Amino acid sequence: MTSAEWTRSFAVNGARIEVAAFVLEKFSQYSGLDFHYVRGQDNLVDDLRFPIATYGDWDLDLVEDFKSRFDQNLVLPSKQAPRTVADWIHELSRQVTEPKS
Repeated sequence: MTSAEWTRSFAVNGARIEVAAFVLEKFSQYSGLDFHYVRGQDNLVDDLRFPIATYGDWDLDLVEDFKSRFDQNLVLPSKQAPRTVADWIHELSRQVTEPKS
């Protein structure tokens, strides 16, 4: 699947394309996994073993990278973190606001 096809597959459910592209790029970078092959329903812990692949510190990079890309502070969920790739894309999309004019 191409990057464009992968990101568009999440836009169907209301996610922002630029956020899906960000997740594709950054989650691949954090884990070393090729996210072109990852599906939205894949669970980061159970299916992808994300904490092991990233040595458990990817969330700190995510906060910094989100701020750098979208010029907004990311608030990580304090109780229940999103579990699937699609959940993460939708949560990050929810936190991206339109630029102020």
